Amino acid sequence: MYNSAPGSAEISEGGVFTTVLVVEEQFVSEFLRSVLSKRGYRVICATFERAKSILRQGPEPVDLVITNRPLEFVATPDVPILYVAACPDPEMIRGFGRALSLSKPFHPRDLLECLRSLVD
Repeated sequence: MYNSAPGSAEISEGGVFTTVLVVEEQFVSEFLRSVLSKRGYRVICATFERAKSILRQGPEPVDLVITNRPLEFVATPDVPILYVAACPDPEMIRGFGRALSLSKPFHPRDLLECLRSLVD
């Protein structure tokens, strides 16, 4: 599965083009796509295997990954990770250069604050 948000603007609310790769359950992915695309982020939703391929080969650079399984992306430690889980384990993101965790459920405002912190 590889989907770009239809109609999403190419300028995020922070004024910087930002591509977010979401690797989550369908319900969560659609929620994240809705919240982020309305704020101008380009959102790509993918399975774990497709996400790994996107990170290795493109077709475009990814600025941030949002996932509930960060260890799947340990081979790409330079890409910022937002780890979302009901009870996030801080050990899961220890090996990443830039990573934050966010507890589910979360408010869109908290999501956007985390994204700004990781992408700035």
